Amino acid sequence: MYLEVGNAAKVEFVCSLDEFRHRPMVRIDNNTWSIHVPASHYFTYYYLVDGEAHIPDCRLRETDDFGSENCIYEPTM
Repeated sequence: MYLEVGNAAKVEFVCSLDEFRHRPMVRIDNNTWSIHVPASHYFTYYYLVDGEAHIPDCRLRETDDFGSENCIYEPTM
């Protein structure tokens, strides 16, 4: 997964694959962050950018139990 976000000091990936544990992302350049996740499984996710929830533009979304939105990843067959 990649996320482009400028001026961030810390970006974390949060997903349903591991009960929404905060996983640090790796900075690739000034604006791009990366993390490896299994591409063969369905999951929901969002990012934390400097501690604030961030939902990027994503094709599929769901509303969670707290009224916020998560992106949905569906593997292609």
